[in-house]
Amino acid sequence: MTDYVLEILDGDQAGDVVAFGGTRLAIGRRAGNDLVIHDEKCSGQHAEIAVEDGGVVLRDLGSTNGTTIDGRRIEEIALQPGDVFQVGRVRIRFRRADAPAGDDGGAGLEEPQWTRMDRAALARGRRRSPLLLIALLVVLVAAGGFLYFRQGLGGEAGPTGANALRPLRVAGNLLPDGIADFEGEDGWELQAELDAVPFQVAVGRRDAHTGSAALLAERTPPAEGESPGSFALARLVAPVTVGSERSVSVAAHVRTAGGARALVRLAFFSSAQLTAEEGESGGEALRRALRDDCWRTGTGATQADGGFERIEANLVAPRGIDRAVVELVALLPTDGARATFDDVAVVAGGQGQPSALLSQGGRRLTGVGATVRVDGAAGPVLLGVAPHGDGDAAVAALRARGLLVPSDLGYAFAGELLDGGIGFRLSFSGGGASGLELDFPPESASVRVAAGDAGFATVEPGFSAEEVREVVLGDGGARVALRFPGPTRIHGGAGNGAYRLTLFGALHFELVTEFGAERDAARALLREARIASEAGRDGDAIELLERLLATVPHDVDAVRDALQRRSALLAEQRREVEELFREGGESSFFQARVGYQRVLAGIDRVIERYGADRIARIDELRALADSMRAGVAQLDAVEGERHGALLRGLARAFELSGEDSLAARLRGYADDHYGPAPAGQTGDGQGGGGQDGDREGGR
Repeated sequence: MTDYVLEILDGDQAGDVVAFGGTRLAIGRRAGNDLVIHDEKCSGQHAEIAVEDGGVVLRDLGSTNGTTIDGRRIEEIALQPGDVFQVGRVRIRFRRADAPAGDDGGAGLEEPQWTRMDRAALARGRRRSPLLLIALLVVLVAAGGFLYFRQGLGGEAGPTGANALRPLRVAGNLLPDGIADFEGEDGWELQAELDAVPFQVAVGRRDAHTGSAALLAERTPPAEGESPGSFALARLVAPVTVGSERSVSVAAHVRTAGGARALVRLAFFSSAQLTAEEGESGGEALRRALRDDCWRTGTGATQADGGFERIEANLVAPRGIDRAVVELVALLPTDGARATFDDVAVVAGGQGQPSALLSQGGRRLTGVGATVRVDGAAGPVLLGVAPHGDGDAAVAALRARGLLVPSDLGYAFAGELLDGGIGFRLSFSGGGASGLELDFPPESASVRVAAGDAGFATVEPGFSAEEVREVVLGDGGARVALRFPGPTRIHGGAGNGAYRLTLFGALHFELVTEFGAERDAARALLREARIASEAGRDGDAIELLERLLATVPHDVDAVRDALQRRSALLAEQRREVEELFREGGESSFFQARVGYQRVLAGIDRVIERYGADRIARIDELRALADSMRAGVAQLDAVEGERHGALLRGLARAFELSGEDSLAARLRGYADDHYGPAPAGQTGDGQGGGGQDGDREGGR
C-alpha cells in the first residue's frame, strides 16, 4: 500500500512526523503506543488507525474526550490524505509520505459522501442487511445520475457527487446555519465597499462546496466610463460574541479562478463601541467601529484554482474585546477573475496562539495582524500597520481604503518584550513588500529624528529623512520612540485623521513606550544646567539644555522643562543685547565717554556669560563694540589735542620768562603724548606771527 505519515500540528510535539506503512498504528497517552500524545485530554489508549478493505480507517477506542474530525465526534471513519483529526487537544494530519508538510496531504477531489460516513454506522448497516446496503447504493448512484442529467439540461435540481452533501454543519459554529452556508439570502453585507465588486449568492451545484449555494465574486469588464473594481468585500451584518483574550478560529472553503485570491479574516472590537451616538442607527455604529477602531487579521490570500480548499486562521481576541465580524475578501486582478466562498465557520476555543499579547508593567500591548495598542495610555500608541510597496492593484485598493493588514499578504507578526519592560520589538516576516506604513494618532505629528551621526532634530510633520536611527514622536500618552536595527529611510505625513510614517525597507523595529534611563539622563542635564546658570554661566546652561534635546528628548516633562529654561535664558539674552544697543545709541548721540565704556563692558560681560557662538546677534554686537571704541578714540583725540595745546602754551610762557630748557621739555612731552602740534600752530595755540608780535611787544 501507499506509505502514509501522521503529522502533529499542535503542542510541544508540533512538527513531529510518524510513519504509517503497516496495518495498524495505536495512538494514546501511555508509553507503548505507536504514537504517544503528551496531552492530559488524551486517553491512555485513545484511537487507532488500521488498514481495512483496501482503505485506511480511523477508529476511536472508547476514549473519554473522543476523537473528532471536521468538528464531529466519530467512532470509526475512512481517512483520506489531507484529513485532520483531533485527539484530546492535539490535531494530527494524515497525509501521503511524499507530500510536503503543511499541504493538503496529497489529496485529490473529495470522494462521494458515502465513503466518508462513520464506518461504525456503516458496519452496523452491513450486519443488518448487506442487500439493503447494496440497494441503497444503487439508489444513490441512480439519483445522482438523474440529478446530474437534469442539471445538464438547465433544471433546478440539487447538486450531485461531492456537492451532493447537505450543507456542512460545524459543531460550535457561532454563525447560524443559513448564514454560514449561504443557503439563505440574509446575514451578509454583500458590498461592504461601494466601489468594490459586489458579491452575489450563486445557487447551483457548480458553485457550491456543500449544499446548493455559495457566495461568488466575479470581475467583469466595466461599463464605458467606469473603473474596474479590483477587489470584493463581504461582511457579516451582525457581529458574533467572542471571549476577551480567548482563542477563536475562523475558517471557510474557497475556490478561485483567473488569478483571483481569497482570504478570510475577523475584525475585532468592543461591544461598547456599538453604542449608537445621537441620530445614529445600530448598523451605522457598527460601520463606524469597523472604520475607526478595530483589529483585523486572518488568513493570507489563497489561490485555490484546482477546487475548494479549506483555509483557517487561529487567533486570540485582544483584551477588552468581545465582538467580531467576519470579512470575506476577494482580490480580483483581471477581468474574469472569480472567487467563491462557502461553509464559513467561527469557533471559540480553537488551537490558536496570539499574534502578540505581551504585558508591560500593568500595560498590555496587543498586536493582531494590524494594530498595536498600549492600554492605560491617554490614546493609542500605534493605530495600524500595513505593508508597503506591493504592486498589486487590488492590494493597493485595499490599502487606499485603510483595509489592508499584514496578514492579508501572508505576513507573520511577532512581538517580544524588550529587556526591562521598556517596550516591544515588533517584526513582520513572510511577505514580499518593501516596507511598512505605520499609522499613529494625529497628535503624534510632533516629531524628532536622529539620522546618521547627528543627534535628534525637530522636523516638520511632512518630512523625508535618510539613515534614520530613531524617531521620537507625539506628546503625552501617545509619545513613543521607534528604533531601527539599521539606517532606515522614512517619510512622514499627516492626513485622514492619522499621522503616518512610511518605512522603506524596514520590516523590524522597536516600539519603546517607557523611557526610564532617558528620563534620568535628562534630569541630570537639567540639574547641571541650573547649577551653571546660577553660577552666571548661562552659555554652558544653554549648551546642556540643547544637549538634552539632541540626545534624550524622550521624556515629555524633561523636554518641556528644557525648552522653557532655554527659552527663558535666550529671552534674557535678547533683553540684555537690546539694552546694550539702546545704551550704545544714547552714548553716540551725547558722545559720552562713560556711556561708551559702559556699553563695551556690557558687551564683554554678555559674551563671557553666554559665549560668542551662542549669541544670535553676535555680528551686530561686535559691530556695536567697534563703534563704541571708535567713539572713545575720537574723544581721546579731541582731549589730547586740548591737553597738547595747554602744554605748549605753558612752554611759551616759560620761554618768555627765559626758561628755555623747561619749555623744551614741555614741548617734547606734548609731542610724545599728544602728537606733534597741528600745522601753523605753536605752543600757545596762536599762529606764528602772533607769537612773534607778542615777543617783540614784550621787549
